[in-house]
Amino acid sequence: MSHEDYAKEQLTQAYSRIAFDKENSARIKNWCITVWAGSLAAVNSNHLTLGIIQRITLPLLPIIFFWLLDAIQHAYVSLHMHRARKLEGFILGLEQANAAELRRLSLESGHRKGTLAENCGKLCNMPSS
Repeated sequence: MSHEDYAKEQLTQAYSRIAFDKENSARIKNWCITVWAGSLAAVNSNHLTLGIIQRITLPLLPIIFFWLLDAIQHAYVSLHMHRARKLEGFILGLEQANAAELRRLSLESGHRKGTLAENCGKLCNMPSS
């Protein structure tokens, strides 16, 4: 298999991963609405005796939690979109890449050590904070 064929295969996988991650983001938002509505129903229930602070914070907790989950999901989408752009550049001849570079962009390379921010920084050639 040539480097270009390998890059095309990896690009197809990257596109499918981006679509999957965007679907996950939509699921996260749907669950957020469902849990938020449930927390509103619980707060307004006559069976619970809650103070004013609990009545205010309980509906906010699912929003904060799912917002953080969506931010993490967005980081993964950005990472896969960057990989796809690099692979597209290689296929179109706009960028040069050797086998090691393609392996680094590959989705087959497995779990990398380090945090997501460090790995995104390495992939984007930016220093991580």
